[in-house]
Amino acid sequence: HRDLHSFPTRRSSDLGLRAAVLAVLSPATALLAVTVAAGGVFTVLPIERPSGQLATVALLVLGLTTAVGRWRAGRVSDRVTGPWLLPASVLVSVLGTGLLAFGLLLHDSAGAVTLVLVAAAIFGLGQGAVQNLSLLNAFARAGVGRASTASAVWNAGYDTGTGLGAFAVGAVSSTVIGFPGTLAGCAVVIALTVPIALHSSRAALPPGRGRGTQSE
Repeated sequence: HRDLHSFPTRRSSDLGLRAAVLAVLSPATALLAVTVAAGGVFTVLPIERPSGQLATVALLVLGLTTAVGRWRAGRVSDRVTGPWLLPASVLVSVLGTGLLAFGLLLHDSAGAVTLVLVAAAIFGLGQGAVQNLSLLNAFARAGVGRASTASAVWNAGYDTGTGLGAFAVGAVSSTVIGFPGTLAGCAVVIALTVPIALHSSRAALPPGRGRGTQSE
């Protein structure tokens, strides 16, 4: 005959779910900021540069390097555990977004085209790494048995960022700020999530794991 207190109550289950959602909000915030910029780039860049092949090639580079960034981040995180992986990936995204804004300010000179393509590659690598690492961070912080909750919050951050980026970046770009200025603002917003990513990564580390721990 089991004690009634040994059975989980609905309230304790709800509290556990709420705690898991709150824990996953940190990595989802970093993902949201990066995805807003990406959604804006995919929506506005073809409008900003309608002539020539720059937008087409830049978006191709961005897509391919995002896939590479995901893969490489996964390989690194399998071998090294540390709180710096996600924040470093966010900083790479900041660099790529800022360089892209600067390259677009230079218009269509030879140097500007090269800079835009390099910036797209850097941003893609950062974005892909943030996507992978933020999802792993979300799983770790949500805890055992909360993978579905972590996945739902993560996907909500991704989808919201994509839609919000297309709308908000497009709307702000149509003002006197312009697309380069809007991207510069996105870079600042992404940079503001670095402390959040660092805190979330530290909280997700297993007990006794320090920075840069090599996995055997």
